[in-house]
Amino acid sequence: MIGWKKFASGRSFFHTSALEDPDTGRMLGELYAETLLYEDIVDRASKRIGVYREKLQIDFSKK
Repeated sequence: MIGWKKFASGRSFFHTSALEDPDTGRMLGELYAETLLYEDIVDRASKRIGVYREKLQIDFSKK
């Protein structure tokens, strides 16, 4: 994928580009996009759930 950078931890890609005011050319910000493979989505979600589980002190193994 031309212009896209590979994530260090997976096979998915991301891309950033400048967002400029067409009249002044002043930079307003940046656009960010990701193209994720299913495995990377599952991995990221699992890590995120783990962080919330720790912060909320939730133990799903108990009934």
